Amino acid sequence: MTRPTKEGLEYFPLDTDIDQDDKVSVVVAKHGMKGFGIIIRLMMEVYRNGYFYPWTEKEQYVLSMKIGEPIEKVNEIVDECLRWGFFHKETYEQHGILTSKGFQKRYLLATRRRKNIQIKPEYSLIEDNNTSLSEVNDDNNSGSTVDNGGNEDTETSQSKRKEKKVNNSRRKRTYDEDNQYFKMAKYFHERVSGVAEAEGLTHLVIKANMQRWADEFRKLVELDGVNDKRLIRDVMDWVTEDPFWKTNILSAGKLRDKFTELALKMKSSQKAKRQQSQQPDPRDKEIAFQQWIAEGNDPDAFNWDN
Repeated sequence: MTRPTKEGLEYFPLDTDIDQDDKVSVVVAKHGMKGFGIIIRLMMEVYRNGYFYPWTEKEQYVLSMKIGEPIEKVNEIVDECLRWGFFHKETYEQHGILTSKGFQKRYLLATRRRKNIQIKPEYSLIEDNNTSLSEVNDDNNSGSTVDNGGNEDTETSQSKRKEKKVNNSRRKRTYDEDNQYFKMAKYFHERVSGVAEAEGLTHLVIKANMQRWADEFRKLVELDGVNDKRLIRDVMDWVTEDPFWKTNILSAGKLRDKFTELALKMKSSQKAKRQQSQQPDPRDKEIAFQQWIAEGNDPDAFNWDN
C-alpha cells in the first residue's frame, strides 16, 4: 500500500530577528507580546498544513479556543497581518486562505526531498512553480545539489553550502563611519529614534543594524538609481514629520521600499502648501480698509478689488 503523501511540516525555521521585521514589529507595537504570540501560532498552523491555512469561521473559532483568546482579538491580529503584508491580502480575499510568498518558498525548500510537491496554481505567489526550488535556494541563502534522478548528493551539497558561505562572507559589505551610506543611515536612524521615543516605540529601533541600514541606502542609490542626495534627505525629513508616515516608516528597508511613493506624496504635499500660502488672506483687505478710514479717507472710495 502506497504511503500517503505528507503535506505539512513538523518544524519550521524562525529568524532570531523576526521582531525587527516591519510586518511583525508594527503588530507587536500595537498589541504587545500577545500579538507576537498569535503570529507565531498562526505560522505553526500554516506550516502544519503546508504553505497555507484556511481562514474560515471554523478555523477562527478553533484557534480562538486553542489559545484562549477572544475571536475578535484573533481576527484583529490577522487583519493587521494582512494590512502590513505578513499574509498576502489579495490571495486571502480571493480564496480565504492565509499564505505569502515567503511561506511558499520556505515550504518548497523544506520539502525539496519529497516527490511531486507543488504549489496549487491558484494559490501560487511564485513566478514559476516548476523551477521554484532554485528560486527558494537563492532566496533563502542555502544551496543543494540534486542529480537527474531527483536524489540529493549529500557530500556535494555540504561542500557547496560551505563554499557559498565563504563566498557570501567575502562579498559582505561593511561600512565605516565616514562612508556616505553609513552617514545617511545614522542620520535617518536619529530622526526615526526621535519619533519612536515620542510615540513610545523605542524598542522597535533601538537594536537597528546600522550596517544593514547603510546597505539599504547603497541599494537605493546604486541599484534603484536615486542619485539625488538632497531628495533623499528631504524625504527622510518629511517622512519623520508626516503624521501618518512617521509611525509607519521605521527602518531604512521600509524607506527604500516606499521611496518613490513617499517622494511623490512629499512633492504633492509641498505643492499644496505653496498654493495655500499664495492665496490672499481676506483679512488683509479688511485691515487695509480700516487703515484707509483712519487716514481720513472716504470709505466709499476704497478700492476693494486691488
